[in-house]
Amino acid sequence: MLTDSSLFYSFSKQTAVKVQLVFLDIKIGADKPKRVIIKLFYDEMPKTCENFRALCTGEKSNPYVKLNFRDVPFHKVYSNFMALGGDILNKDGTGQCSIYGPTFKAEPIRFKHDQRGLVSMFNDGNGNIGSQFFFTFTDCSWVDGLHTVFGKIVEDYSILDELEKISSTNGAPKKLVRIVDSGVIM
Repeated sequence: MLTDSSLFYSFSKQTAVKVQLVFLDIKIGADKPKRVIIKLFYDEMPKTCENFRALCTGEKSNPYVKLNFRDVPFHKVYSNFMALGGDILNKDGTGQCSIYGPTFKAEPIRFKHDQRGLVSMFNDGNGNIGSQFFFTFTDCSWVDGLHTVFGKIVEDYSILDELEKISSTNGAPKKLVRIVDSGVIM
């Protein structure tokens, strides 16, 4: 049960949107999907959080580009490191897109990858981020300063154990892992 009642705010051009949490329903193989609830760090990472929130709802999609995490796989899972997904363009880790364009300049790094259950945007190596993100399985200090932590799993940590069980040395998950639904919890 969630006990944190703090609210975060995101400001779009049209109106302020009250955001507390987002969810991802993640399905591993033939198992029933599990709902993972993520608290976004809007106060510190507003642009990154707004991108992720909008990709959860799909509200910025258009007839030409699907900007939504639904039916997007986790394409890499490494034990004692992370599970990487969110390639809504190619679904294999080669694509990036965001609500601001193909990618956008990463906000200044404010958090370390110092614990299990953090959510971080994958940086393309040129200081840009898009839609790819990862969950940390442990302290990953070797990626501090490279990727952008913007949230934390606050409910159903068991998904991390399940993801780690299907990891491999080359990162290819042993079972298909995909996001079957996503959205905002108000």
